[in-house]
Amino acid sequence: MSDKPRFIKTGGLPWVRFFMVLSSISPLFLLWAIRGVEPIPDKFFIPVCIGIILVSHFVIWLRFHFAKKQNDKHPFIIGRTEDNRHHVLVYLLGILLPFYRGEIITFRDVFATFAALTIVIFIFVSLNLHYINIGFILLRYRIFAIYSSEQRHQNSSPIILITKRSTVVEGTTLTVYRISDTVYWEGAE
Repeated sequence: MSDKPRFIKTGGLPWVRFFMVLSSISPLFLLWAIRGVEPIPDKFFIPVCIGIILVSHFVIWLRFHFAKKQNDKHPFIIGRTEDNRHHVLVYLLGILLPFYRGEIITFRDVFATFAALTIVIFIFVSLNLHYINIGFILLRYRIFAIYSSEQRHQNSSPIILITKRSTVVEGTTLTVYRISDTVYWEGAE
């Protein structure tokens, strides 16, 4: 157990980051399953959409479960914090609405949509936006960008804290579970 999380490293647990991105865009898959895609029969398309939703959320649940079971805890002293609720709005308006509104009539539309979705997933993973998830909101979690007490300058990379706390006070020492190298969870004991 280290005394502080790795604030700069972003390469760890890439499979968790990928599945967190898939689960974050699961509302889109739900909307597509309801709406359907003309060139692909519902008997294939709906199970694929539902499968992506279920598998991505199950993998995230497994990571939370194993982080707790393996006691993958890391203490750190809270420095500057930022409430990241505005990222959810950007996510909803910037990602879900344009994809949902696009007409998918031909196989060419399917391939173009798949290519755009691949680019979005790549951007979410690369920019460490994989923590945005409507499931956390439904479970009444808050998301904070946390800078350690040692990080004094604005260009430092924060960690993301998923917590049920409504505020996080500077100077507080928290011991949290590592979900990925940049996402930590303050779980119930």
